Amino acid sequence: MDASVAAVMGAAIGALGGLGGGWLALLGQGRQQQKQRETERERWRDELRRDAYSACIASTNQLSAAWWKFADRVRKEGSSE
Repeated sequence: MDASVAAVMGAAIGALGGLGGGWLALLGQGRQQQKQRETERERWRDELRRDAYSACIASTNQLSAAWWKFADRVRKEGSSE
């Protein structure tokens, strides 16, 4: 094998190796971005749930306070239980 054939084969092998490495890096980066999007979506969903639960608890507390006030008014007016 003369030097020119060896140089061409070496360049071809190097190019294929570079393309293969680039392809693997691209796949890894795509998976990482997908995982990050899923994580952010889960965080967003959990935050919405937390806000909804907090609003539900707050409204339940307000309703309970209103019922207690109503019960006190009814009791003060002379009604029996």
